[in-house]
Amino acid sequence: MKTMARGSPEIKAVVAVLRMLAAAIALAVALIALPFRAIGLLNNRRERRFALARAEAEAGQKRIFLMRHYQDSTLVDALMAGEIWHDMTREQLLQSWGEPVEIEEKALKTKIRHVYKYDRIGVGRFARRVTLDNDRVTGWER
Repeated sequence: MKTMARGSPEIKAVVAVLRMLAAAIALAVALIALPFRAIGLLNNRRERRFALARAEAEAGQKRIFLMRHYQDSTLVDALMAGEIWHDMTREQLLQSWGEPVEIEEKALKTKIRHVYKYDRIGVGRFARRVTLDNDRVTGWER
């Protein structure tokens, strides 16, 4: 049996063949996986399309509900746009911005104050806060 030196041309040829074989295997695996990735991308696109359609349908249903409830298209447009204003009711705030992440409550002498906190950006930090006195909006921070 013939022994080969470490840097010999035979060893270099064997290493080159093994590298080409590894590259060919990697290419084969990638080609086999390609249809499965394409199916996954199609499913993701399909899921996004369905989620968007579902959100649009829910928004349409929300608009119908608000119109039946308030019978005022200007008010409904403002709620659907996510607007808030002074003296807005608690119910309108929830319909406009949704449920808060956290609610802070304080009982004062003449009123009950709630601070609704939205969009947590850190420990004890929120991007938006709305203050309500006796269930009416009295101020907010963005």
